[in-house]
Amino acid sequence: MIMSVMYKHRALVAVLGASALALLAGCSGSASGDSTSSGTSGEKLTIAASFYPLQFVTQRIAGDRATVSSLTPPGTEPHDLEL
Repeated sequence: MIMSVMYKHRALVAVLGASALALLAGCSGSASGDSTSSGTSGEKLTIAASFYPLQFVTQRIAGDRATVSSLTPPGTEPHDLEL
């Protein structure tokens, strides 16, 4: 009984540790010092949306800070898109 609790505790610590490392890695800045993610470099981001409704929403959110394009050509079904 005590051994099974100890293994569950170790597994929980391992999962929490791996999750914390992944979270911290996702929050780190880029190594090259590129500041395009913060929007301070003056360059526009290029964003590709999968279909028009997502393109529309992204354009409204990004405003003048990004150029948004759609991967689905006009007049075609989004379900037919192959990446």
